[in-house]
Amino acid sequence: MRGSRSAGESTLALDFSSSETSPVRLLSFSPPPPPPLSPPLSTVPAPSTPSKKNAHPDRCGTCTRCVSSCPTNAIQNDRTLDARVCISYLTIEHRGPVALELRPHIGNWLFGCDVCLEVCPWSVKAGDIAQNWQPDPELVYPDLEPFFTLSSRQFERLYAGTAFSRARRKGMARNACTVLGNSRDEQHLGLLERAAQDEAWEVREAAAWAFSRVGGKRALNLLERMLSDANERVQGRVTWALELENG
Repeated sequence: MRGSRSAGESTLALDFSSSETSPVRLLSFSPPPPPPLSPPLSTVPAPSTPSKKNAHPDRCGTCTRCVSSCPTNAIQNDRTLDARVCISYLTIEHRGPVALELRPHIGNWLFGCDVCLEVCPWSVKAGDIAQNWQPDPELVYPDLEPFFTLSSRQFERLYAGTAFSRARRKGMARNACTVLGNSRDEQHLGLLERAAQDEAWEVREAAAWAFSRVGGKRALNLLERMLSDANERVQGRVTWALELENG
């Protein structure tokens, strides 16, 4: 999801949890009984494991649009994905600061990234999404201010049942700082000033980076105010940003 355009998010979640429990013998000096043998449920032979060659037919041919279009080069030439640099992973699942060299490439992607889907010829052939499956406009074009003003509990209540809750309040605030910094628009310094006072150090660190990205006299003054931040990681980012600003 971008901060300024419509985009969907396609995510597959797998649940490996189990509710099965086993009794525990606290005092036992004999070995446990062997597990019972169960008869097969069917006499039909199990299908053989498909080979790698025919497990999934190649439908890409010579097309490499996703490889060449990925903003962070997360998709490799052999069609594998390096999730560590994928924008969807960085903005949804990743906790803590994003690597400096990746932040400019995130651009205005606030939550997730659909570049590979947008350029894929198969996606183009799929046509428009049915109306019932269209995302909520308020989530497609979210107001960034609540990410800095809501408490974590208020955030969870407001965005319950949405994918935003996976990134959590401070994750969305961190992402918003990245997007605002990449805009390089001084009109957003007010929101970034609020982010610089956030309770989460990850958000304050991202705000310091965003100030350096926007630049200008006001951003420099706001950076200098952050020199007294109690967190060492934030102080380090502020010092780095000031050195970058002063050349």
